[in-house]
Amino acid sequence: MEYFSWKEFTDVKFPLEKVDTKEYGTFKASHLKMDLEVYKNDILGNISQLHGKAPLGLMDMETIIFTCVNKDLPLFNVDRIEVGGKQTLIIELYDTQLRHSSFDQSGFIKAKASLADLNNYEHNAHWYDYLRMDCSIAKKGSKSDFKRFDNTIRECLLSYLRQAESLPELSAEEKKLKKEKACEYMNNLVEKGGTASDGFIKSFGKEKTRSLFEDYIFGVKND
Repeated sequence: MEYFSWKEFTDVKFPLEKVDTKEYGTFKASHLKMDLEVYKNDILGNISQLHGKAPLGLMDMETIIFTCVNKDLPLFNVDRIEVGGKQTLIIELYDTQLRHSSFDQSGFIKAKASLADLNNYEHNAHWYDYLRMDCSIAKKGSKSDFKRFDNTIRECLLSYLRQAESLPELSAEEKKLKKEKACEYMNNLVEKGGTASDGFIKSFGKEKTRSLFEDYIFGVKND
């Protein structure tokens, strides 16, 4: 089954320009074969998509990360994981904002409520937990929930894109501060670890992981 096409959905109002990911187009991290695509948009900033497959098709996963520094939006992360027919959906907003009240969480809260009947996915404790916004979603399901998860991603993305349209563009100084917040989050993933970053560090080491994150995954490298 194909996942919801966030690219086509986003490209309608926010034209996406594909970035050359060079040697990182396809690579291995831990036991997964990874395919990386990165896109840029003048408003949304850097959007990365990682698609991973385990040997024998035992696991399939997709991660999408929106790192916006042009408007006061939180970092937006979607993880979708399928193992043996079991589905896990994680949609997270991380507060890298300058003004904590600038983002309207109601669209995400509504989407989260639509999955209230499903069991929660329980996170292990990590240093970044304090940055994860309350409207974030972490649910476990089965193959029968595939379309529901598609719809939840669509609704959350719609809410995010509407606010990308409506929020004012940041000043040059504010953009610099916003980028610093994103860089701090990224650097802490490398230095302090995280669910996904640990696998990269184990495969590549810290400095190559930092370069991958900075250049492509979060796209916050200084020009």
